Amino acid sequence: MATTSIINTSRIAIVGLGQLGGSLALRLGEIKCRSLYAISRNESSIKDALDRGILEGGSTDASDILPVVDLTFICLPLTASIQFVKDNIDHFRPGSIVTDVGSVKGDIVRELRHILLDKGVYFIGGHPMAGSEKSGWSNCNSKLYQDAVVFLTPTPEDEPIAIDLVKNVWQNIGARPIEISVDRHDKTVAYTSHFIHLLSSAICKTVFSGSDDEAHELACGGAYRDTTRIASSNVNMWTEITKYNHEFIKNALADFKDEINSINDYLENKNWQEIERYFSDAKSKRDQWFKQ
Repeated sequence: MATTSIINTSRIAIVGLGQLGGSLALRLGEIKCRSLYAISRNESSIKDALDRGILEGGSTDASDILPVVDLTFICLPLTASIQFVKDNIDHFRPGSIVTDVGSVKGDIVRELRHILLDKGVYFIGGHPMAGSEKSGWSNCNSKLYQDAVVFLTPTPEDEPIAIDLVKNVWQNIGARPIEISVDRHDKTVAYTSHFIHLLSSAICKTVFSGSDDEAHELACGGAYRDTTRIASSNVNMWTEITKYNHEFIKNALADFKDEINSINDYLENKNWQEIERYFSDAKSKRDQWFKQ
């Protein structure tokens, strides 16, 4: 099968019309996906997408959709993604491909790959580095994935054509798919995302610790707003992410603790030269990343 025409030749289903799934639906609609379907508990989201001509069909019942599609994107929280596949394992069409958008890959790949493969269905783990603290169908954006890195976490035993087909869809969407091992992915996002969400919450709790909240509220400006934006993210989702990736997050927190201890030593010793060097080194690393 030629991979260049997958968008125009395949029937695609999206499970979940939250910000990630909904944004995916909007973008696939823009690039004229051959046939796009959705499965969601939210009937109003399905109706709105149907009324706007984004979907060819939609249902709250997976058995209405899964048997007729070639590629399924699961855009649900981690536990819900695993449970959805287990609950509907007999409905997936043999020969089809399933992928997801979950931000922790270890448990999903271990739980889902083999049970789907037993049914003749391929599973390729995926994680687009996109999204915001907002959620829901009302916060969808067709440009959400434009130029975004999308990590794909196939195993060495996975079928190359299935990997290429998933990669091709993301490329057509405008994203940059990159293959990476499951463990490397989970360690990477623990450092670059997951532990940072915990730190954002820790900053909120520290700033408003009750010592003088009234004055602190008046003094909070851009620095507080910029470093705590993600603390407004979905609480249940981030509790779940922390649960699934806690070992790698613990490693990131241990490294961060070493950094805090170094800063504390500089302050204790009034070593302003080291403080300046610390600021300079951090600025250099951030500026270098921002230019990329």
